[in-house]
Amino acid sequence: MAHDTDGVRSMWAEDFAVNSPDNRVLTREQVIEVMEHDFLDYKDFRKHITFVGEKPEVTVIMGYDTMVPLKGPVAGKQVTRPSLVSGPSEARVGN
Repeated sequence: MAHDTDGVRSMWAEDFAVNSPDNRVLTREQVIEVMEHDFLDYKDFRKHITFVGEKPEVTVIMGYDTMVPLKGPVAGKQVTRPSLVSGPSEARVGN
């Protein structure tokens, strides 16, 4: 996976937050810091979408991610974590 910190800064809102593979909530800047220290290296990363719900004002995408980290306490083992993305409907790709 590319460590595209400029892409993260341009795409993620300043108050964006994510669940990390070690079950911590990270802010956008914390994710960028982790990326800059080269801690986000995966042998494999797959996103599995199980639900897409659209309302006039919001779109919700649910599913899970599977990955095989190259570093850290679970290096070399497949990790699965839930994934949830929501945002204003007008921000959908293709609109």
